[in-house]
Amino acid sequence: DDSLATLREIVRQAGAYPRAAVHVTGHTDRAGGAAYNQALARKRAANVAVALSLRGISLARIYEIQMGESDPAVATADGVAEALNRRVEIMIDNR
Repeated sequence: DDSLATLREIVRQAGAYPRAAVHVTGHTDRAGGAAYNQALARKRAANVAVALSLRGISLARIYEIQMGESDPAVATADGVAEALNRRVEIMIDNR
């Protein structure tokens, strides 16, 4: 329910800036290998991009970025699972 409310709010905000790019960045924790985490981050970003497009944001406006384990919200050692690092960040860029 929280995720759906967040998606609705992002769609509302993006609608206020119809020419703005929407950057969707996937992140992972440091559990698993770097290549696996990069692929997982790509899947996370792609899933959110599809969810946004199904709610009315044109895919032409959405830019998918995958950071994998390279930009953690919480610093951890390699191999450590941290839920706060498993996330997708969305930025509406109206420059």
